[in-house]
Amino acid sequence: MHYVYALVDEKGNPFYIGKGQNDRCHQHLHKSHNHLVNMEISSIRKRGYEPEAIKLMFTNDEMVALETEEFLIRQYGMKKDGGVLCNLTDECVKPVRYWAGKTTAVAKPIYHKGFIFPSRKKACAVTNTPVTTMAKAIARGESVYLDSPYFAQICEDPSLYEENLRAFHAKRHPNAKKICVDGAIFDSRDDSIEQTKYSKYYIKKAVKDPSITNIYYIDT
Repeated sequence: MHYVYALVDEKGNPFYIGKGQNDRCHQHLHKSHNHLVNMEISSIRKRGYEPEAIKLMFTNDEMVALETEEFLIRQYGMKKDGGVLCNLTDECVKPVRYWAGKTTAVAKPIYHKGFIFPSRKKACAVTNTPVTTMAKAIARGESVYLDSPYFAQICEDPSLYEENLRAFHAKRHPNAKKICVDGAIFDSRDDSIEQTKYSKYYIKKAVKDPSITNIYYIDT
């Protein structure tokens, strides 16, 4: 059972809207991931009162709960936009559901590693790609959503995929230098970070440290 709840002050005024199950609505009262909620709760308690969590509606359909949460957030407005809520966004994360190979909610088909998947989540699962790696691949233009103009280009001529990818890297890193990591040569430092076990902090340090001989820039 899903529900939508509001955290309210001593006057019954809401300062946070959320969606949850079980004891989710009371977790904020102990410690919230939202720093604005923590500050508001602290302020209420300093006034000698205790904030309260009120469940506004119940439903078996998570999508209904999410849409209700989003609607209420937009109705009351967020503080950063001149409203009263401590919520940081009014765009709630919707679940991806699979049925007969199709998706609902906000999932979008994506081109990844030469294949088309019904959603980014499905692409990650099938290709065993970590979510963070997928996000970086999308940012680099290596994986693209089907509604992107870039995808239309690579569909017309698959060779454009590699060509556009090289152009993208050249534009993003106009002064990138080739780098050697453990004997392997990469076009840029970012590429080496993506494809080796080393963190970006270690590689940045290594190229400046003469005592580290297995990581160095290649002068061209």
